Amino acid sequence: MRFVLDTHAAVWLVEDSPSLGKRARAALADLAPADLCISDVTLSELARLLRTPALRFTGDPLLVLETFAQRFRVHPVSPWIAHRAAGYDWTHRDPADRHILATAEFLGLPLVTIDSTITPFAASIGVKTLW
Repeated sequence: MRFVLDTHAAVWLVEDSPSLGKRARAALADLAPADLCISDVTLSELARLLRTPALRFTGDPLLVLETFAQRFRVHPVSPWIAHRAAGYDWTHRDPADRHILATAEFLGLPLVTIDSTITPFAASIGVKTLW
């Protein structure tokens, strides 16, 4: 694996959206699913988003989720990730963001994110970010 992707980055990669940062797009180009990791919580976030008009995916939501998951290596929560995510001394309370960041930290991989809340805290714990 080479990168962990935040939910928005994974969605924008799959959509081939211009919203994906130029540096991120270049780094992710032509990488195999085994090189691209998402946290399992990303699937939960996507399932929730599929119930809103925020995403343009069409078709059976379960099939969309299954197809989306095949584009990445899905990393499950582990006791270490759960413990670390809950224990961050960070005012940001979003459990999904905490889980995704802890996954990147656990795997020792850069996190692809544009999230200005995550980026400074990630740097403080030694997780590199890319956008």
